[in-house]
Amino acid sequence: MQNKINILESFTKEQREEFDTDIQYLIERAGIEYDFDSSKVAEVTTNMRLKNEVFLNVTLLFHCDANGHVTGTIEKLVRLDTVDEYLDSINKSKADTTGKNIK
Repeated sequence: MQNKINILESFTKEQREEFDTDIQYLIERAGIEYDFDSSKVAEVTTNMRLKNEVFLNVTLLFHCDANGHVTGTIEKLVRLDTVDEYLDSINKSKADTTGKNIK
């Protein structure tokens, strides 16, 4: 299993741009969904398909500061080897409760 840094460094420029855009969207959604409450931490697990070439399963933690600024941390980043693994990961997450937790 590759570590997070190696996975991130392996992206092409276009893949990295798509990854960053997707993460930004998740940060915005987490802030809205959890009312920018600084006492809460949101854990989100998602699957990403970058340029139809790289398949990922990502777990992120989001929290807001007192000013409503949302910060995200990548807790887990797994690169999936095949489309089948990616689809299996999606199906597993659908069977899960919601894929999101508030702590």
